[in-house]
Parts: sequence; structure tokens; C-alpha cells
Amino acid sequence: MGCRWIYIIFIFLFANIVNANSTVNLVNLYEGAKYEKAFDFAIKRANSNDMIAQRIVGTLYIDAIEEKTNDNKLTETLTPLKNGSVLDKAKYWLLKASGQGDVESLVLLGEIYAIYAETSDNELAYHYFRKAHESGSAKGTYYLGLTYLNAIGVKQDIVKAFELFSDAAERGSKNSMRLIGNYYEYGYAGAKNINTAMKWYERAIEKGDHRSYRDMIRVIQYREYDLPDSKEEVEKLTEVADEIEVALCEKYFKGGLYSKAFNYCGYFAREGNLLAKYKYYVFWQASRVENPHYKKSALINLREAAEGGNSLAQIKFAEVLYKGLFGQIKNVDVAQSYAAKALSNLNKKAKNNDIESIHALGVMFYEGLGVAQDLNKGKFYNELAISKGFGPAKEYRENISASLK
Repeated sequence: MGCRWIYIIFIFLFANIVNANSTVNLVNLYEGAKYEKAFDFAIKRANSNDMIAQRIVGTLYIDAIEEKTNDNKLTETLTPLKNGSVLDKAKYWLLKASGQGDVESLVLLGEIYAIYAETSDNELAYHYFRKAHESGSAKGTYYLGLTYLNAIGVKQDIVKAFELFSDAAERGSKNSMRLIGNYYEYGYAGAKNINTAMKWYERAIEKGDHRSYRDMIRVIQYREYDLPDSKEEVEKLTEVADEIEVALCEKYFKGGLYSKAFNYCGYFAREGNLLAKYKYYVFWQASRVENPHYKKSALINLREAAEGGNSLAQIKFAEVLYKGLFGQIKNVDVAQSYAAKALSNLNKKAKNNDIESIHALGVMFYEGLGVAQDLNKGKFYNELAISKGFGPAKEYRENISASLK
């Protein structure tokens, strides 16, 4: 009898370990932007009543809402449904997960009712955010604060919102930390205190909030904040913010969420992120999504990034003008001017092993953009970029080989 019980306990523990590992693998797939694999894995586990899998399936259906106009594999996987039923599917799985006690699904249900026009219901949004808050979710507390701040399903009360943000911040909510910084910066519900605002922005950054970099830059540039070497600090913060914002766009793009990638990249570009302007064009060129708006925005962003001094954008824009690509008027002189401006900066970045810059030098020498044409140098730089794993360099080599035949 004793051996039998030991065997049963062993099987029970083993099953729990396997289940825990499967859940970790699923979460890693989703957070790693491997959305197709995540969906295939999650839907099986969701049907077996795994609440984490149910939440991830619901989240993927929410993501798919933004992708319905795009022809990509994620959309094909998730949207055999039409006329708003994608949202119905999202709600179905999130309600199943929340019914099993998954608090984060309550937050997502609140987002659905707060954000999407087809299901807009402020009172239900407030209900789910409040339920998540009462269940101990810091994220739910943050969103409940937003309902009071913006009068979503409840009368506006910015003092109550501040109390909720403070509660959520103490439990690690980076978004709440940033908003508390806003309160102190602008003097909402009390006296201004720029030093306190900066401390909250710093706390939010430590938790991974990229938007607080922009808040700090704004304070240093436009508020009465005494900081030695403020110009250098702004440059440093801007460079970090630019890279973090673009990394977020790249995550969505690589996962096939093209609309989300374009929307985020477009937002960051409008905020002045030159790297985001350049990447918007790169994303469009790689995806060739059949949407005239994206094409127009891509070319405008590329030109603005080139004019703003982004060396990679200058080479891409020079190539567009040199060849008269995408309906642009061919202008060799202007193309050469942009390429010449980029050369010095690209050389510096290439020496620091920046693979995009290495490839850009290959393009310059192959095409004779801003430098004397040198096919051997062009091949050297392009092959170097390929050896470092830069996919577009391989595609460029194929195009060059075809054109030389």
C-alpha cells in the first residue's frame, strides 16, 4: 500500500512539473513574439481548461483585431471569423480564464469594453477594472485609476485617481509611477514639484517604462530643473529612448503584427524619433503591405529621417532617388548629396560592428552613391553583413547577382 501511494504522489508531482513547464514555454512563446506557435500551443491547452492558455488565446484574438486588414499568417490563423466575432472569441476565452480566477483576464476584459467601438461600454469597463483591483491586481488598480482620471463609467475624480495610482505604484506598476510623475510635474491635485516628478520618472524607468525617458527629456528641456551638462544628458536619454521604442516596434513586426508595428512606429516617429521614421520605411519595404497609406507614410518618414540626419535613412533615401523607386522622381544629384552626408557616420558605426551600417556601405560602393563605384568593396561590405546574420544583405546580393547577369 505504501508503495502505491508513493507512486501516486510521484505521478501527481510529475504531472504538475510537466504542466508548469508547458505554461512557462507558452508564456515564453508569446512574450518572444512567436505568435503563431503560441496560438497553436495555447488553443490545445485552453481547450483543456488551462487558464493561462485561455488568457493568451484571448489576447491573441485582441491582437488579431488590429490585423484584419493585413494579409499575414497570424491573421489567417486567427480570423476565419467575420463581423466582430474576433472580439466575441476574445471575450469568450477571457471570461473562461477569469472564471477560473485569472485576474489579468479581468483587466483585458476591461480593456475590450473601454477601447473597442464595437463593444464600447464604459460601465462594464469600470466593472472589470474594479473587480481586478479588488482581486489584488496592480494593473487593475492602475486601470481603475484611469477610469477616475478620464471619467470612464464613473464621475471624474482626479484625487481618487491619484490614490489608486499611488497604491498601484507601491505594488510595482510602472505606468502608475509615470502618471504620479505627471501629477507632480503639472501640479494636478496639488502643488508642482519638479524634483519629485523626476524621481517618479526614474522609478518608472527602473521598472522598464520607456515613455518616462521622454518625460525626463521634456523636464530637462522646458522646466526649471537645474542639471549640469543638460545637453549631454538629453542626447543620452534621447538615444536610449529611440532604441527602446524601436525595439518594441520590431518585436511586433517580427511577430507578424504589422498594423501594431506601424501604429507604434508611426506614433514614435510623430514624437520625433528619427530611428522610428527610418524603421517605418524598413518595415514597409520588408512587408509590402498593400495599403497606400503605409506606402505614403513610409516614404514621408524616410525623407524626414534623412533630412534629420539619420545616416541609414540618408542612404535608403539616396537609393530611392537614384533609381526613381516607388514612383519617386529620379534625381541623381540630390541622391549623391544625401549619400555623401551619410558616409562619415556610417564608417564610424561600421567600425563598431553595426551590421546595418556595414550593409549600407556595401550598397554605397555597389551603386556608387556618395563614393566612387567599387564593386569589390561593395561585395566585401555586403558579404560581411551577411556573415553577421543581416538578412536584407543576402537579399541585396541576390538582386545584384540578377542585375549583373
